[in-house]
This record gives sequence, structure tokens and C-alpha cells, in this order.
Amino acid sequence: MKLVDYHIHSSYSSDSSAKLEDIAHSAISKGLKEIVITDHFEPTSVDNEYTYYNPVDQLVFIDALNEKLNGKLKIRQGVELGQPHHYSNLIREVKAKVNFDYIIGSAHKDLHDIDVNQVNYGLANLDIICKKYLNEVLLMVKDNQFDCVGHLDLIKRYASRQGITLSIRPYQEQLEEIFKILINNGKGIEINTSGLRESMNSFMPDFDIVSFYKELGGEILTIGSDAHYAKDVGEGLNLAIDMLRNVGFRYITVYEKRVANFEALSYSEKYYRIVI
Repeated sequence: MKLVDYHIHSSYSSDSSAKLEDIAHSAISKGLKEIVITDHFEPTSVDNEYTYYNPVDQLVFIDALNEKLNGKLKIRQGVELGQPHHYSNLIREVKAKVNFDYIIGSAHKDLHDIDVNQVNYGLANLDIICKKYLNEVLLMVKDNQFDCVGHLDLIKRYASRQGITLSIRPYQEQLEEIFKILINNGKGIEINTSGLRESMNSFMPDFDIVSFYKELGGEILTIGSDAHYAKDVGEGLNLAIDMLRNVGFRYITVYEKRVANFEALSYSEKYYRIVI
């Protein structure tokens, strides 16, 4: 199989300073064959144009870098849309500017621009937090402007930072509704490995939720490091592959111009050079 990383941020994201050249060199050094740059487009009530993000300039740079790399690595252009259901018209305008290969939909904030990293995850609040967050994901899924949901149980990252263990798996009815809509729409979920680089030491989502997704008939899965630094590109992908195989998946999904294709999972010597 070709090793791919489908969630990477560069200096075209407001929260990263990683240069595309450095990202490419890191990917090549770790045996990756394809990466997708998924920088943030995340309007808010005080910045609904989000002018920091310039996908047209980025595409020119990516095309030039691909030519320079001469087949050593394929760089694709994607985007991570923050709560696209809140800004549907703006999202459509951005999607019309360039022909993205892949689009992540992520629920980072609520309608009032409160980010999930700003929430108090005290034990008394967890039930309300989980239900509210999953409702945001559900609204995003119904809006259907992406290919895969990013880090589905993101709130457990920020709960963990406050010393709280959180799981959305008990919210089976909400999860089932989300998954069935995704499956019916031909969309999927991302296995995000960034949690392995934190004290929580787990995927987003992990084995239990991914198993439930498969049980309901889910097939579309991407894997991504969510790297904001060049050094983190590709980290944890091997462990994600192991987890998916243990769940019973035999393929991951890759995209070209938002058309899904399936890459068979396999163990290879080259692949296992990536370690945390």
C-alpha cells in the first residue's frame, strides 16, 4: 500500500508556521507517498470572511512543489472546514475557488464561537457537553459539505487536558444517527492520530467508536496526523493501521478531486519505519 497522511496544517493555517517544503521533506523521509494539506477555513461571527486563508495562492505553490518533487511525493490540496453548517454560503464560495481533492468537516466551535478548548469539563457538565457537541456534529453532517468528519470525539482531547476521561460512546442514539447519515451520503470519518502525542494517548475516534461505525456499515475512513509541525507529519499512522485491521477493516480511503478510492491495508517493511 502507499502510505498517506490526510490531515496536515501548514503556514496557510493561522495556527501553524510549517513551511510546505519542510512538510514535504519530512513526509518523504518517513516513506509517505501522498499527503493532503488541510489548512483551516473557519469563519467566525467577528471574522466571517476569514481572509487569512488563500487557497488560490496555496494551490499555485503546491503545483510548483509537486513539479519540483518529480514524483517522490504527491501533495494534494484539501481544506479543514470549521463548523461549515454555520456558514454554508461562505463555504460554498471557498469551495468554488479551487477544486479541492479532499475536505474535512470539523466541529470546533458552537454557534456563539465558543471553542471546545474553552469549555469547563467538570464532571457535573460532561453529559450536557457531550450532547451539545454531538448535536453540532449532527447539524454539520446534515449540512453535508465535506468528505469526512475530522476527529469525531475531539472533546475528549480537551477533557483530558483538564484531567477528565470522557467518551462519547455511551451516546449511542446520537452516534447512530450521525453514522447513518454519513453512510447514506457516501461520507466517512477520519482516524486522527494527534491524541497519541498527548497524555490521552488515543486516537480520535478510537477502537470502540470505529467498531460501532463498522457495525452500522461504515466503510469510508481516512487517516491523518493533524500535524501542525513538519516533524509530526506521518506520526502514529502505523498504529492507526493496526487498529483498523483489528476492527476488521481492509481498506482506507484516498481522494482525488473529491472522488473516493480505496487503498488496501497491508504490512510492509517500508511502512513500519514510522514509529512514535
